[in-house]
Amino acid sequence: RDLKVRENLKNSVRQRLEIQTKALAEQEEDERLINQLLERAEISAPESMVQRRTIELVREAA
Repeated sequence: RDLKVRENLKNSVRQRLEIQTKALAEQEEDERLINQLLERAEISAPESMVQRRTIELVREAA
């Protein structure tokens, strides 16, 4: 009976480790994809904002 309990415990721990390992791998993949997207993204102000600010500056200078 103790042997059966021990075996069940070992299997339970093994399953938990497999789940944690899989979750970690998925999290690392998510982070890799996010970093890849951020590298590709061009961070700049929308054109309309740039135009508006340019008009404001021209008016102030006049």
